Amino acid sequence: MAYETLRLEKRGETLIVRLNRPARLNAFDPKLISELIALCRELKTDLATRFVIFTGEGRAFSSGADLGGMGSRSGSGRISPHDAARLGQFNGQELLRSVEQLEQVTLAAVNGICLGAGVALILACDFRFAAASADFGLPETNIGYFFTWGSSPRLTRIVGPSRAKEWIMTCDRIDAERAREWGLADHVVADDQLLKACEELISRIAANGPVSVRLTKKLVNAYALQGMAELFVCEPELASEISLTGEPDRMVQAFLERRGKKR
Repeated sequence: MAYETLRLEKRGETLIVRLNRPARLNAFDPKLISELIALCRELKTDLATRFVIFTGEGRAFSSGADLGGMGSRSGSGRISPHDAARLGQFNGQELLRSVEQLEQVTLAAVNGICLGAGVALILACDFRFAAASADFGLPETNIGYFFTWGSSPRLTRIVGPSRAKEWIMTCDRIDAERAREWGLADHVVADDQLLKACEELISRIAANGPVSVRLTKKLVNAYALQGMAELFVCEPELASEISLTGEPDRMVQAFLERRGKKR
């Protein structure tokens, strides 16, 4: 399948997946989300690929959700904001589950800015490498949302409850070293060594039994993801309810106006 928002490169048993919307700093829009889900479906039957590296094209991993391109439409026209919020959660949850459930070993190579939905994607990967210049942030509460797509419990599992709350509530930006201190990044390397560092870990894993590696991933994930199913059921309804308050619309508009003045 040909992709518009992804650039693929095969290196032996490794597939490098580059988010390919550099003009928008690889921001997530419905097209990028649907193409990542479609790629994961393809990978389910791709026995020749054992490893997948996700990274960004250009100077960013991802700037998060594309606020100008996340609107949802139905066949009869634009759907209501609260239905759009609810359905958007289904797509985001499906994306992260699809990445998490891949039988391939997945690595995130974070080059530059990694915000919101970009952080959500790397949380679903098995390993996370950050370039020294990488910059992480969660702007959700600044635009009237919570950290969605099932990402709040994933983040809590990695950094702990207090850090998760503080980071989401304050929208602070953290650098690569702080991300490593928190466990968000497993390794921090020089910018020009990012893919090389990922491939070095891959070579160490590839030297071992592919079946035992695959089963190890499944066993660890089965333990670590306990309780997530209950959240998947209620989170779309929470997203729908918060949209009814009007808070996201007001805060997104204010954010866009501030960004316009800065430009």
